[in-house]
Amino acid sequence: MDKKGKIITLSIILLDIMFGLLVRNSIADFYYSQRIKNLPTLDRADFKNIVKEIKKEIFTPAPLNVGGEERDTFLTRSKVNAQTNIQRYNNGILPPLIENKKLNAAAQAKAEDMFKNQ
Repeated sequence: MDKKGKIITLSIILLDIMFGLLVRNSIADFYYSQRIKNLPTLDRADFKNIVKEIKKEIFTPAPLNVGGEERDTFLTRSKVNAQTNIQRYNNGILPPLIENKKLNAAAQAKAEDMFKNQ
């Protein structure tokens, strides 16, 4: 290709780039407006149904029970650790958790602060 052909090719490429820059927003707006028209709309009832379905999928273990009925449930450190380790084992053979005095003291302080400032 001679020099004149290269200049013409380069000019065409530059014009294409400039044209693309000028119309890119209108092309994008058109594309997205067409996509939005096809999206389903959600009303409150649909949203509530979706939330109900999500709630069904959330895993909530039964309360820890130290004798008696469920409403008389007491959480003890040893029972929480035991139930946690059972769940860790059942969900992938994770190593058991071991008590840590510093973490226990921090958790106790946090719990007392939460009850004090509710």
